[in-house]
Amino acid sequence: GLAAIAVAWSILPGFAAMGPQTAQGRLVTEAPLWALPAAAGIYAFFQTAWWEELLFRGILARRLMEALGAWPGNLVQALLFTGLHNLLFALLAPGNPWAQLFVVALVLPTSVFNGWYIHQRDPDSFVGTWMVHAGANLGAIGAYALLLP
Repeated sequence: GLAAIAVAWSILPGFAAMGPQTAQGRLVTEAPLWALPAAAGIYAFFQTAWWEELLFRGILARRLMEALGAWPGNLVQALLFTGLHNLLFALLAPGNPWAQLFVVALVLPTSVFNGWYIHQRDPDSFVGTWMVHAGANLGAIGAYALLLP
């Protein structure tokens, strides 16, 4: 979460030298107030959502749906996508089964929806699912920021 925001922060022009530092477990910086939301937006839209949607919905889901049929292929891509995110949360919150339950409860249905959307509504693009994914990332970043000590 914060590490990814720090990476996104560092790519904003002029902020690399000021980069975020931690003090007593909290993110502090001398950058303007708008910079952290801007970095979070870059991270949410481009660092993760675009690439994941290109891979999972733009390539993998389409191939699986062609090979296995619409619903079986969609379910396989959704399970793979959820598994990847579950692994990430297992690394970020080891020993916390609530994190894994959270991932399955939120990511799996969203992934199934995104697969259905590209199959039924927008087969030539993944922009719609990219926007859904980026919005979910922004929500997760906001929730994570609220949970900081």
